[in-house]
Amino acid sequence: MKKIIFGLGMSLVGVSLMASSGEQLAQKCVACHGSDFAKAPLGETRHVVSKDSKAKIIKMLKYYKHPEEADEKVMQTQIMNYSDEDITKVAEYIVKLRKK
Repeated sequence: MKKIIFGLGMSLVGVSLMASSGEQLAQKCVACHGSDFAKAPLGETRHVVSKDSKAKIIKMLKYYKHPEEADEKVMQTQIMNYSDEDITKVAEYIVKLRKK
């Protein structure tokens, strides 16, 4: 019984260690938005994500995540597997970049 509990505990530790940081999650965004998120994405000339608030970034990512609501297929495929926690981490990372 102790072996089972120990094994279960170690599995949970492994899962938590595999959790990604905002920086890791945001790496797939760099090609279009730039490493500092100050680049207008492909096909746009005005909008730059690095100027958005954390709340706006979260709102937009959640919008793009749902195919029935959004028309931006590139964004959908990039974040379709992100949890709400992942989206928050990405938003926090982008906002933090501004402060550097």
